[in-house]
Amino acid sequence: MFGEKKKGKEIFKKTIDTLPVDVTAKLVGNTYISPLNKIGKTFLGEDAAGMLDISHENINDKSYLESVFEIDNYKDKRFEKYQNYLKDKLSQQFKHYGTNIDDIKGYYFGPNSKASQNMADDIYMQKYVKDNKEGFLNNNLKKTSVNFKTGNMYYAHHLADVIDYQFDSDGNLELIISDTNDFNENDENKLVRAGDIAMKKDWLKPKFVIKHAIIPKENLEKLWGKY
Repeated sequence: MFGEKKKGKEIFKKTIDTLPVDVTAKLVGNTYISPLNKIGKTFLGEDAAGMLDISHENINDKSYLESVFEIDNYKDKRFEKYQNYLKDKLSQQFKHYGTNIDDIKGYYFGPNSKASQNMADDIYMQKYVKDNKEGFLNNNLKKTSVNFKTGNMYYAHHLADVIDYQFDSDGNLELIISDTNDFNENDENKLVRAGDIAMKKDWLKPKFVIKHAIIPKENLEKLWGKY
């Protein structure tokens, strides 16, 4: 089974590499349909496909938005604490699209959402938490960017920001993580370049996400030992 999936990924990558980038832009943009979402889930990961899906006006797979609510814009009073961060982030990330940041909608993924749980369980998130033990315990976190280097979360986020954290009464670590769905111009990755073209053509809509991920105390003890 795993061999078949690996072979399928290789075929998928080869197909993307041979297609003209403007054709790929249409596939991820204005001709994006449910079967393509399923293909994305299979070969890139469910969060990679989900983040692309919610970038469209019409979402194919609503299951990605379970335990999630929409945010009208960065000024939402429920997230007032993060307003300055969001304003700066959106201004920077969407500058080359000429987007009015007041019009950018977002999504809050609660701790029970599959996306937040996937993020908490990701090996690069686990490594980030392990490497920053002292920062979390001393409330002096220096490194606030998580680098997902491969796999599902790489295609979904690549880099994401830890904008808040706390320990709950049970000793679990709660993380508030944010990211945007912008694409780097002239990126070496053909899918990224295709996404950039699709967003410039307004086939994809600028969005931001806030994900509330929880690292259970028992997992922290495995990563840190007793604390």
